[in-house]
Amino acid sequence: MLVFSGGPTKQHVTFVSEGESYLALARAIYPNLPSNAPIIADKLSTDSFQNLMLPLVVFNSTALSPPVQITIVSHEFKRVRFLDQHCRALRWPSDKVNYVGIDPPKDEAGSEQTETGEAKARRDWYSDWWGRGPALGTKRIKRGWSDEFLQGLSWDGWKGDLAKWTGGPTMREDFPFRLPWDAE
Repeated sequence: MLVFSGGPTKQHVTFVSEGESYLALARAIYPNLPSNAPIIADKLSTDSFQNLMLPLVVFNSTALSPPVQITIVSHEFKRVRFLDQHCRALRWPSDKVNYVGIDPPKDEAGSEQTETGEAKARRDWYSDWWGRGPALGTKRIKRGWSDEFLQGLSWDGWKGDLAKWTGGPTMREDFPFRLPWDAE
């Protein structure tokens, strides 16, 4: 299954989600993709953590089991954030993830801004594994996130609990329940 992940994080520009736009682009480039190909768009994610967590939950719900392997395609500068922070928080096994990093073309000013922004993002995610604290939670809301989105989904049990988990008082605590991909 292929999941294009990303919600409509720039609603002042468009209400089309990033996931939907990536899927539309793939279908335009590859018009012979079968209409029943297992390709879906995640239309809710507003940050990198949700870009990993929500598709894992959707895959597990659709396939009724966790994926055997995942491949994350994102910016190279986000590699550490995904592999060392987000996969760790979700207890996703490091031997079951591939990362394909592609960075935008660099220029002096933009490159420095990107590095500074990513350093701040890593610090924020290090202190708030689940993205629910003041800095990251506020950023999610500004990008259009609402926990009400979960009400329209059949996210009962562990799915809803995981999506709403705050990380406890320290914002860095493990999810307290078993996940489908946890080792036996």
